[in-house]
Amino acid sequence: MLKRTGALPCAASYELETQQPQHETTLLGVGSPPVFGGPTTSTVTTKQPTGTYLICTWVEGPNGQEVDGSAITPITVGTPTPPLAPKPGLALTRVTASRRHGVSVTGAAVKGFTGRVLVTAACGSSRTTHTTSAKGRRFSASLGLPSGCRGARTVKLSVTWAGSRAWSKQSATRSVVIGK
Repeated sequence: MLKRTGALPCAASYELETQQPQHETTLLGVGSPPVFGGPTTSTVTTKQPTGTYLICTWVEGPNGQEVDGSAITPITVGTPTPPLAPKPGLALTRVTASRRHGVSVTGAAVKGFTGRVLVTAACGSSRTTHTTSAKGRRFSASLGLPSGCRGARTVKLSVTWAGSRAWSKQSATRSVVIGK
C-alpha cells in the first residue's frame, strides 16, 4: 500500500488499511501471487505526483488476516519544492526629496530580519543607489538626487533585498514629489 505522508498512519493489517478513507494506491494486495518459503522479491511500478509517501507492508500468515510481520518504508517521489522563505517585510515608512538636500529614506522590516538592503532613487533612466543595513527592524539612508531629476517633479524611491536562504527577495517602491 502506498500513501502520502501526513495521511493516517499505516494500519495493523492490509484489510484494516483498505478500510481507511485515505489510502492512496494498492501496489500488491488481495489476488497477489502467494509466496511459500523465501526469500523472495517483488517489483511494482506506479506513477505518483511528486511528494513524500509511506509504503505499508504486511506479511500475512497461512490463515487469512493473520499478520506475521509488517514494515513501513518512507520514500520520496521526485524532488519536492522547498518551502518558501519568509519575506523580510520591507516598507518605506518616511521618504523626502528636495533639490537642495537630496533624498532621505526611512523604512521598516519584520522582526528578526537583518541584512544589507539597496536603496535606489530614480528619475527615468538616471539613478543613484546606496547600500545600508537593516537592524532592529529599521533602516535609513540619505543619497543625492540623480542627475536626471533636474527637470522632474517626482522621484521613484525603492528598497530591495536580493534574497538569501533565510529570506525571500523583496522590493518596496514609492514615488515622492521633489521639494525645493
